[in-house]
Amino acid sequence: MPTVRSATPEDVPTVLGYIRRKADYDRQIGCFDGEIAATEELIHGALFGDPVFAYSLLATCESKVVGFAFFYYHFSSF
Repeated sequence: MPTVRSATPEDVPTVLGYIRRKADYDRQIGCFDGEIAATEELIHGALFGDPVFAYSLLATCESKVVGFAFFYYHFSSF
């Protein structure tokens, strides 16, 4: 059965790989035509810097990562 866990610093290359694959998919269906500017350093800083800017969850099945979520909170009063 799949489980979900928070990404760790060691997971940064995996998270970036999923971001790149998502961009490739979006290009194929015509929703994105840009380039990925993210690097491992930027992802690490966003997930584990001070302050934390973003969060990532990984779905695993039998110790293999099979999916991910990458999200952040943004609030504006107007």
